Amino acid sequence: MARHRVGDSHLSDAEYSQHQKEIWLAIVFIGGVLLGGFGIHWLCPSDWPKQVRFFLVITLSIRAGTIATWLNAEF
Repeated sequence: MARHRVGDSHLSDAEYSQHQKEIWLAIVFIGGVLLGGFGIHWLCPSDWPKQVRFFLVITLSIRAGTIATWLNAEF
């Protein structure tokens, strides 16, 4: 059984695989938030009040990141 060094700890194969999956899902979440935020910002009309646009962009970009993570976690 191999031991993998991550930071100050040593992980088994199963723990290291779980660690890699969590890192990948975090990257997917951040990418989904960024892409979702840019997309929503581009689609949102500029004549709406600033607070409404801000709320929509933040909420829907976090939701897009969550959906991207959920879809990627299934595979």
